[in-house]
Amino acid sequence: MIPVHDPWGNEVAKVARRFNREPKYLYPNGISIRSFLFNFHRVKKEVAESGQVMIVEGPLDSMSCHQIGVPSVAAFGSSLTAAQAIQLYAYGIKLAVLWFDWDEAGQIGAARTKRLLQSLGISATIAHPSKIGMT
Repeated sequence: MIPVHDPWGNEVAKVARRFNREPKYLYPNGISIRSFLFNFHRVKKEVAESGQVMIVEGPLDSMSCHQIGVPSVAAFGSSLTAAQAIQLYAYGIKLAVLWFDWDEAGQIGAARTKRLLQSLGISATIAHPSKIGMT
């Protein structure tokens, strides 16, 4: 089980990750998990100071980034919601790097997220694995 926190560090839910099955994540009933950004409570000060954040799809992606020192948040899906985007805007984010899965759903979601962030005045770029030697 992976704990989910609000921006102030209060645990609001737990999610579970399933392997080799869809959907990948099991979310709790009765709470809108997509109004939260996974890991935001840990990185909010750093990203607010820098004005930059990496956005990934799932909690395990964000945990991997955190382990190598890259401040990131996870959208709990293949695109941000308006509530999540507004949270980033409220903390002064000026640049977001989107590192979503390179499947069709991830790329459609990345394009949607880019448009949403840009509508709030946040510059967004979609990271492509081949541009950094990963494919």
